[in-house]
Amino acid sequence: MARHHRRPEWTRVFVFMGLPLLLLLLLSLACCSASPPTEGRVRGRSPEGLLRNRRQVCADGTYEHDGVTCCLCAAGMKLKDHCVSTQVYGNCTLCDRNTYNAHPNSKTSCDPCTSCDQPNANLEVEDICTAGGDTRCRCKKDHFCILKSLDSPGQCRICQPCKTCPAGVEIACTATNDTVCQEEDENRVGKAIGITLAILIALIGAIGLAVFLRRKRRQRPPEREETLLCRDLQPYLIEIVDVVGWKDMKAIALASKIPRATIEFCERDNPRDAQQQTLQLLETWIESEGRNASKNLIQMLRKNHKNGKADRLIHILSGDSETA
Repeated sequence: MARHHRRPEWTRVFVFMGLPLLLLLLLSLACCSASPPTEGRVRGRSPEGLLRNRRQVCADGTYEHDGVTCCLCAAGMKLKDHCVSTQVYGNCTLCDRNTYNAHPNSKTSCDPCTSCDQPNANLEVEDICTAGGDTRCRCKKDHFCILKSLDSPGQCRICQPCKTCPAGVEIACTATNDTVCQEEDENRVGKAIGITLAILIALIGAIGLAVFLRRKRRQRPPEREETLLCRDLQPYLIEIVDVVGWKDMKAIALASKIPRATIEFCERDNPRDAQQQTLQLLETWIESEGRNASKNLIQMLRKNHKNGKADRLIHILSGDSETA
């Protein structure tokens, strides 16, 4: 009988596991051998073409040069060479150190940065200068601005030390305003004395003016009153009644010894009519005074401190004589 030899165990393992691994390796090599398309080919253009198209969009505006519309250089840059075709950038380069251009431009140079180190200006740097913006200066501590820049609103050119206050600070110093100090006691006393003196002088002046006016009113104009000594009052009775009034007419009658019964009769005879009461009493009083009635009436009004009414009567009586 023929003898059958059994294969070793490791041979079986190699056959069942090695062959599949070998097939997977061959498939991987086949896939890697095919080269993938580039990004430029997928999109139909090269990276250089994409950059060129981006540059052709004038994001910051344009300017004209020799009939060609060029793109403005961005802020922080300057123009080195103009463009040669429309709607593209020329040769723009960054501003040099310590220079800047704050806005899109077609300038061939950049502006020099502002220095905060001027002698006796008392400034310090708030924001350093960059290619796209100028230096910003501010006052040093305990200083305030006294001169602002005309070219750059908000920038200060010269600062001054804040005031010191021995008596105390009323309002603290700021970057734009000096310290407001509290008043010293001596100044307050001096101001109080000055105000008091001013008030006293004003009061004395007012009193003096009042006395002067009062004396002036009491002074009788001798020439005009002398001409009224024998003035007939009958044509002016209504006007005199309107000026004198019942109360003052009653006082004049009592001072002239007119009986109180006569005065009361005038009141009862004309109830609730002050004008008629005054007119009736005035006629009675004129009869008792006779030809000196005009003079006595004016004098008694002045004696009773009714200078205004006396002057009005003089005006009434003299006006007729002047127009006659």
